[in-house]
Order: sequence, then structure tokens, then C-alpha cells
Amino acid sequence: MFILTNTDGGARTTFKVGMKNFTGPAFFCFLITKGAEVALTLTGYQSTDSSGTGEKAFTKNVRIQSCLDCAAISSARVQRTEAKAYSTDATSGKEQLVIFEVLPSSLDVANGFDYAYFKTGGDSASNTIKGWVMGGPCNHSGLSLEA
Repeated sequence: MFILTNTDGGARTTFKVGMKNFTGPAFFCFLITKGAEVALTLTGYQSTDSSGTGEKAFTKNVRIQSCLDCAAISSARVQRTEAKAYSTDATSGKEQLVIFEVLPSSLDVANGFDYAYFKTGGDSASNTIKGWVMGGPCNHSGLSLEA
């Protein structure tokens, strides 16, 4: 599912993914085509519903992988330090992939925070950001992907 496109340099928020019935992770994936030497920060958020009620940043770290030069044959995805956010490098002319693995246990589910999403910081119009989410396994009758 396609959840984010940014071609004007403004900050963006992804779809909010309801993870209440997930039994496994949701993978939030971002493909960034760097046209300008500007680092991009992606930050994880959680809320109690799809409209963002009670929004707060992740309180637990999540697994992160990235590939900072997807076009290079020798480049591979690298496991990064677990964190709540990730900043790309500022190298232009590169296609970069960032993947966040968000488990339901990463969220404050005990207090009703079962929606996960990401925000991008302001960027450059020369950079293009595309994003999607892959999830599962889950109880599909409770799956919720809402804008």
C-alpha cells in the first residue's frame, strides 16, 4: 500500500496504521531519492485513533535498516541502532531505503496507543520521498489502514 509521496520539500505524515490486532510487525518503508544534500529525519509516532488523538512520539525504540546507496551493487541493507527516529545522510545523487520494524509491543497499547505512523521533517524539493507499509500477520478482521 502506497502511503506517502513528497516532491515539494514539505513535512509529511504517513497513514496511521491500527495495530491493535497485529500479531507481528508492520514494516514502514521509505525510498528517498536524494537530489539535494539535505539529511531527512523520519520520526515514529503513536496515537489512540486514526485522527491522531493523543499523538506522541514512540516511547520505545524500534528496529531500523537502511541502504544509503541502493544503486550500488556493493551496497546492502544495514541494521542500524534501534531508535525512535532515523536521519539519512546528506549525500545527493543517491537512492536511499529506510525500513522501520514496528511491533505492537513497541507502542503504548496499555494506554490505548495502538496506531503507528511516521512524520518526515522538512526537506528539499529536490528530494523525492515515497513510502509504503507492509504488515502482518494479524487478525484481518481488525486490520485498520486509515488516513
